[in-house]
Amino acid sequence: MNENRFLPIVLPLIAILVSYANGAMAAAVGTSFTYQGLLSTGNGPVTGTCDLDFRLFDSFSTGSQIGTTFSSTGVEVSEGRFTVSLDFGAGAFDGNERWLELAVACPSGSGTPGTLSPRQALTAAPYAIYSQKAATASQATDSDTVDGKHASEFATTTHAHAGEQITSGTVAEARIDASLTRDSEVLGTILAGDGPGSGLDADTVDGKQAEGFASSDHTHPGGGPTEVDPDQLTGDTLDNDLLDAAILGTHSHAGTDISSGTVTEARTDSTIARDSEILPTVLAGDGTGSTLDADKLDGADSTAFAAASHAHSGSAITSGTVADAYIASTIARDSEILSTVLAGDGAGSTLDADKLDGADSTDFLGATSKAADADKLDGADSTAFAAASHAHSGSAITSGTVADAYIDSTIARDSEIMSTVLAGDGSGSTVDGDTVDGLHASAIPTAGTLLALDSNAKIPVSALPTYGTTTPGTDSSFQAFENVADRDSVSITIGTDGLPVLVYGGSNVKVTHCEDLGCTTRTTTTISSSAADNVAIAIGVDNNPVVAYRATSDSTLYVATCIAATCATYNTPLAIATDVAGYVNLVISGGEPLLSYYSSSNTALKSAYCNDASCTSGAVNSVIAIASGGSNSMVVGLTGLPMIAFQSSGNLYLGNCSDSTCTSFSTSPALASGTNVGAYPSLTIGTDGVPIVSYVDFDTDPDILKVRRCDNADCSSLGTIYSVDLADSETMAAGYSSIGVAANGLPVIAYTTSTSNEVNFAVCHTFSCSTSSTTQLTTTEVDSISYTLGPDGLPILAYTTFSSPFNEYVYVRRCTNEFCSDYFRRR
Repeated sequence: MNENRFLPIVLPLIAILVSYANGAMAAAVGTSFTYQGLLSTGNGPVTGTCDLDFRLFDSFSTGSQIGTTFSSTGVEVSEGRFTVSLDFGAGAFDGNERWLELAVACPSGSGTPGTLSPRQALTAAPYAIYSQKAATASQATDSDTVDGKHASEFATTTHAHAGEQITSGTVAEARIDASLTRDSEVLGTILAGDGPGSGLDADTVDGKQAEGFASSDHTHPGGGPTEVDPDQLTGDTLDNDLLDAAILGTHSHAGTDISSGTVTEARTDSTIARDSEILPTVLAGDGTGSTLDADKLDGADSTAFAAASHAHSGSAITSGTVADAYIASTIARDSEILSTVLAGDGAGSTLDADKLDGADSTDFLGATSKAADADKLDGADSTAFAAASHAHSGSAITSGTVADAYIDSTIARDSEIMSTVLAGDGSGSTVDGDTVDGLHASAIPTAGTLLALDSNAKIPVSALPTYGTTTPGTDSSFQAFENVADRDSVSITIGTDGLPVLVYGGSNVKVTHCEDLGCTTRTTTTISSSAADNVAIAIGVDNNPVVAYRATSDSTLYVATCIAATCATYNTPLAIATDVAGYVNLVISGGEPLLSYYSSSNTALKSAYCNDASCTSGAVNSVIAIASGGSNSMVVGLTGLPMIAFQSSGNLYLGNCSDSTCTSFSTSPALASGTNVGAYPSLTIGTDGVPIVSYVDFDTDPDILKVRRCDNADCSSLGTIYSVDLADSETMAAGYSSIGVAANGLPVIAYTTSTSNEVNFAVCHTFSCSTSSTTQLTTTEVDSISYTLGPDGLPILAYTTFSSPFNEYVYVRRCTNEFCSDYFRRR
């Protein structure tokens, strides 16, 4: 029920650094590397163009700058994300630590970029570095895993192959056995022996035995044949005596027998007309007196053609233009109209402007010689036009700027105001401090002033601007603004106007918008008059607060979206879930409110989401069933997807949501294991995108507040668990906690103790919180606590008390330094 409400001003992404070795490389990688980042303000992720300056240093703070400043103007930033290519030269990275400093000006061209803090550590790069050791090694000592393979997968230098293993290429002649005959040997023997005395036998030449061939000197029977079968005629000629009489006789063919070639004219019947007969007749007769009929000319009947003399209607002309010669002389031409208009457009012109452009002449300004009405000029009534002499009200000027010459001389200019303020800003200055920072002097309390509360009770406040305690264990630095029963839950964040806004429950639900960082003045709105607890707050995409709370009467979870930054007006709260046991968290995911909570009916960790930014309707997901526990904390990671740290069966886990509504998630290895560890977790995201969670370990004696920082963004790899150092007067640190990241990038934790429920503030000295120091802020018994970071980088805490003499108060404290210590002095 105590979530981290930290909202970083700028949250850079992981820098991806391309490393390079000192040894020679096959191809130079170069000295540039790619840097990706995420820019975010109190209004959310930045979209637009920005000017960025990058500087490289050899230490986290102070130190020496490496190389020159690398500037990039007009960088495109989309939903906070940007990518640039940086190059600090070949000697910038020599193996020693390097830190990157970023300065930002948004939008581009808006002025000198402002330096962000802290600097970013540049870690090892994923680019493969060419090893100098490998470059100088003369040989490998063991061939195992050569190219990733074991030596058993390679053949020895002497080995044999079977013939069937040779499936491609050719075998060189030198590798063929000498007893095998070559083509050159076979062919030479055949050619040399192919003659008389050759030992070659012609059997099976062309697949036939020798008897299948005739010898070169053979004869035919004398007298020869007396009759020849036509089927046997395959070549040469025969004596007439050998031709069959039937073959030499006369015979005929039917037309169907002629299937190829052409029939000569001499063999064509004389009754069939020739081309030479048809064409001259047609050509000679194609004129006057021709008896030829045009029917079927070009395959069409004569009715398909128009007579030599015919006309067209206007509708028949669908393309082209009609020549001037064929347009009736009664129709005016452009040359006639334009010359007449131009010649008559002057003094004594006889032209009448009536209906020019479809408007009456009196429709035009200054046409005093016409009596017609100017209504309907360009289709608009005359009242739609301004007179030649007219004025504007200030509200009518909606764009552009008014020149100085046209501003009343009684109105002060910036140059006059600034010079007066600067000249008078000293002894005897006549400048009045009223409305400085938008506040009248009467709104700023002096030392010893009593501040009126809702219950008409009054408590002393210290003189501004000091908000640190004057004596450890007192509450003089806190602004208390409720003394109504059951203020047992509070949640705080920073609005888009840079001022704190918080929600707290109890006998009712209220939202307070602070008018200054110390919350000495404020506006409070009652969201619900019914008793509620387990409250949460976030800033929606419309820059207005969104609050969630659990009604104690029926365990119903409600979401209310504010219509203004102060939440003076708000939409009707939506009952989004029932059977809510507690541990309610709220984030803005995908533009809509998303909640996580513990369900009492089926002991499950659930998520509920709104279907739109105003939360007019919503739905519930069952994320995971848990046997015991239920405490959880939710944030949105740098991937844009929610992450939930939760306790289940005495262990602590982190779930990475599959989508913006967290319909399901994948669970990391246990962040902490035991019988009862991981209670009351508080989750935040470091400047490097890695989750950090604080939690209570009840297995220890005494109970201890601990911190686990993951090694990567999804917590699939875990870092070391560290215990938070106790304040000198404390013996038990376990209680509610709220973790965040300070302006220097290191984790900070506001927490209560289990013995006396006092407020402590722990500052981690490393990113993993391996060492830390704690300041005790109050001895008052505290029920609920919430932490956020102000726009000036200083912590702001909200908490509720429940013991005498400060029964049921809501407090806000703004620290004067990042340690929340009154004895801190910069040297």
